[in-house]
Amino acid sequence: MTTSRTLQDLYNACYGIIAQGQDATAYPTTLMLSFINKAQNDICYGNVVNLQTNERLEKQALTFLERNSFYTTYIYATVTTAPAIGNTTLACTNQFPTSGYVWINGDIISYSGNDGATLSWIPATGDNAIKFAHQAWTRVFPLYTLPTDFWQMSRAFLTIQNSMTRRILIGIDDRDLSNPIPNSFLYNYLNSNWSTSYMVGEAYYSLLRAQYFFPLTWQLATGSSISFEYQKKPTQFTTDSDLATIPDDYVLNTIPYMACAEMLMNRWEADEAIKLNNFWFQNIKNMYQFYTTQRNELQYNERVRTWSDGYLAI
Repeated sequence: MTTSRTLQDLYNACYGIIAQGQDATAYPTTLMLSFINKAQNDICYGNVVNLQTNERLEKQALTFLERNSFYTTYIYATVTTAPAIGNTTLACTNQFPTSGYVWINGDIISYSGNDGATLSWIPATGDNAIKFAHQAWTRVFPLYTLPTDFWQMSRAFLTIQNSMTRRILIGIDDRDLSNPIPNSFLYNYLNSNWSTSYMVGEAYYSLLRAQYFFPLTWQLATGSSISFEYQKKPTQFTTDSDLATIPDDYVLNTIPYMACAEMLMNRWEADEAIKLNNFWFQNIKNMYQFYTTQRNELQYNERVRTWSDGYLAI
């Protein structure tokens, strides 16, 4: 489905619904813009509530929000010289990129220089500084920056270098990284010098600070690849030419009516707002049902693929 409707198209629809000109002082475009953005956000994030009945719609994954991201992976390193708090270098023999982020026993550290033996240009203070003292031979793990439009993870895969092996990674809470109770193998893998053989069969990922993707598996070799599917954030309208996130088939029957109802409620015109309520609510319900069915069909098609098709059955 295409997405060609602009903010100006939505303005035209909104002011047509309330039978006012775009220059109406009682319904300024600045306020209408805020309600248009709120309507699109609520629809995409699943915050849709009927104004009369308080019924809340249950949203499944919306396929028009789905995106993919890919990373080339790097194997973990180990600290060779114990760093002090606030150090601006970290000695560790590594194959990491020349700049990036690493995780070490709960510290998320940024660096802007790397000669293969030392990470340098680490800030002395702040969120990405070395905030704890770390012992030599502690493991250092590379982190991968999430896309700027990332909202919610769908699923993640690891593809092993020079292999047909493709594994699904299981998401875990980042608080479990420092807690041995849920997964003692993972805890010891991260926090001690245990062999990777203790992680045989284990494959995880965690999201840190809603900014970093942290894959956790013994099979994470340099040159392998991570791919994941995620739901993107909806567009935030600012200029008249900005495109809507919601496809053309649904956008004009959902956003303008929902935005106008919010505008009218804001203007203490509840009776008029209620008149619009059932129309936009039913249209959003229909849209959710369509994409839920579409998503279920896509998942079924993936399940029935086999190795003979050139795909891994998942």
